[in-house]
Amino acid sequence: HGWAKCLNNKPTTMQPFDDILPGIIFDLDEQCRLAMGPHSTYCFLGDEPPMV
Repeated sequence: HGWAKCLNNKPTTMQPFDDILPGIIFDLDEQCRLAMGPHSTYCFLGDEPPMV
């Protein structure tokens, strides 16, 4: 299909990475809503490592 052809193109300008770590801008519930829909929330299943 050629959907990933853009991955072969070298960028014309370099974009700097943010210093903001993942999870700071969007918490778990917001990430779930963005990925799964407006009524979604994070569901703890008990197998995730503890937060530090």
